[in-house]
Amino acid sequence: MIKAQPYVSFVEQPQERGYRFRYESEGATHGGIQGDNTKKSKKTYPSVQVHNFRGNVKVVVQLVTTDLQPILHPHKLVGKHCKYGFYVQDFQPNDKMTFTLQGLSIIHVTKKEVPELLAKRIEDDKIFKSEILRASDLSYEQPWSQEIDENTSKNIAMNAVKLKVSVYLTDAESGRIMTPNPFWAYSNIVHDSKCTNGTNLKITRIDKKEGCCTGGDEIFLLCEKVQKNDIEVRFYETNAQGELVWEDFGKFGVQDVHKQFAIVFRTPAYHDTKIIRDVTVFMQLRRKQEREASNSISFVYVPERSEMASIARKRAKRLPSSLNPSHPSHFPHQPDHSNNISQGRTFNGGEFPNIPDSMPKQNSGPMEYSYEHLLCTIFPEQVEQGWSPGPMNDALNEIDQLICNYMPSEESNGGDSGIDSSETPYESPLPDIGSFEGSDNFDIDNLKVDDLESDAAPASPHPIQSETSPKNRLRNICSTQLQFLKTLCPMNVDYETTLYVAVLCGELFIPSVAFLLKAGEKLSIRDERKNTPLHIAIRQRYSVNFIRILLQAQDISDCINSPNIDGQTPLHLAVSSNNLPVVEALICGGAKLNIENSKNGRTPLYLAVNNQYHEIVEVLVNHVDNVDLADGSGYTPLAVAVLNNDLKSANMLIQAGADPDELQDDGLPIILSDLSEKVEIYLNN
Repeated sequence: MIKAQPYVSFVEQPQERGYRFRYESEGATHGGIQGDNTKKSKKTYPSVQVHNFRGNVKVVVQLVTTDLQPILHPHKLVGKHCKYGFYVQDFQPNDKMTFTLQGLSIIHVTKKEVPELLAKRIEDDKIFKSEILRASDLSYEQPWSQEIDENTSKNIAMNAVKLKVSVYLTDAESGRIMTPNPFWAYSNIVHDSKCTNGTNLKITRIDKKEGCCTGGDEIFLLCEKVQKNDIEVRFYETNAQGELVWEDFGKFGVQDVHKQFAIVFRTPAYHDTKIIRDVTVFMQLRRKQEREASNSISFVYVPERSEMASIARKRAKRLPSSLNPSHPSHFPHQPDHSNNISQGRTFNGGEFPNIPDSMPKQNSGPMEYSYEHLLCTIFPEQVEQGWSPGPMNDALNEIDQLICNYMPSEESNGGDSGIDSSETPYESPLPDIGSFEGSDNFDIDNLKVDDLESDAAPASPHPIQSETSPKNRLRNICSTQLQFLKTLCPMNVDYETTLYVAVLCGELFIPSVAFLLKAGEKLSIRDERKNTPLHIAIRQRYSVNFIRILLQAQDISDCINSPNIDGQTPLHLAVSSNNLPVVEALICGGAKLNIENSKNGRTPLYLAVNNQYHEIVEVLVNHVDNVDLADGSGYTPLAVAVLNNDLKSANMLIQAGADPDELQDDGLPIILSDLSEKVEIYLNN
């Protein structure tokens, strides 16, 4: 039986990118070549395994070129076990015969020195074999002539090398070489990180992550160093099985790559330009030659806006002067009502609009005139800026249907609804929901959607005159509020739904918001800036009870982690506003804690630490599964805490498992010595 021949293979390849070659004039090197499996929390090193042999071995590592037939490279290895520019170490046998190559550093030489140094490497190799290996009879594998040296030196890649690992079998007692010919293996290419192709591709920031499905949106992208003629921006989509179903590339020229760190490009068109809802695809940087790709980030294609809708917006005209609210004929003096809605809550962050006690009768003229007049009366400043009510949209019919289905009139039960068809619902003052907060049977803080079941008592737009049970009074409030929302909807030019407008109206409209959610209104519909009603409620700092009502939406899973145009999810907004109760409510509602801002990569924990919101930090560190997630610039929450001298946050992060070694990653843009000292102080406290 023929005995298998020994051979060597790489168990772990050297890291292809991220290591910087050093010039000899720079002095001591800053760490050696690391393994391909290196992570920020754990460093590894290249390793090899010897097969079909068990005994002592001598391992020799040399730098060679990246050609198909490699030759010695003019660069040299330095380190503890290096001599003549080579690495040499004796290893004793172990269980798996695997050996780690640690402490390898590369010294870079200049191009003009190449011919001279190539000749020197040949001579050093001969000396190495005769003195160190004690095998002068070994023939040199590739004798170069001076002519070959001169021709070769012009084409040697100075920013890339391979490791050639040669293994010699040695005698355990004498240490002499047992076989004259070694067996060897070549590593993958190791790139110099100073070179544009030597760094890992990485998207660090992008100004927007969504665009129209027809393409053509201009995007500014910041990245690690790239080579302008060897880079592309790839858009792609995969199916549930991970198979590629579509790909295309951003449109840009070499002149659009600025200083090797920024790319300005236009998005390609999605393969289906007739989509009716948002579609999420992926985007990444990729080198054209090596096909190496960066991290992938999500990109959202949104449906194309109706061309007619765009034309209508551009042609929207101001209301004629005859409808100007400043005209005295439109505002006869009316007595003030103490319960008028104008004395209530806020609208979109400001005072709630004044609603006059008397409005034009709907039978006194066309419907459009009644709504236009109401718009002028309630929102004079906005109308003056050019708002137009536009035609009656589908939202009006939607509200009518809701009122019909969920709030049957008294006439359906043989009674009188008390509604005069000749008058609008606004001739009676809208009751303040706060008047019910003192009721023994009504608790606004515990308002539930179930309070609006359709089998309750019928509604009336005159709630003060209706039945006095809390549920019926709540029902009457909804009826009046929905009629009010019906009037506001004609000014809706941004595709905002009834629920969206109700949320804008503030906490006064909690009953209507709960009712609309019960009736199936979608919370996931977003406005032009991709804000959902949940975003609006949190940004307006509504109470946690209001937020809990919204979290009961049927489609809450579709929007609780949805980013707006600025990349912020509802949880990002809650943390940024230091709203601990809302943060806790969102966590209970299923918000993702480690979700990153789609523009800068910052997590809610990062925001809390950066703003030194210690109560929120304490909540988040007890729930997140990874406290070391870095932002797009490489800063972890612990790094931010240390830089801010925030001892309390740093202690909480370390107790939650934050790794101080993350701060000392070679690629982290931080003053490492200062950080190390501060972390040591924190750990000792």
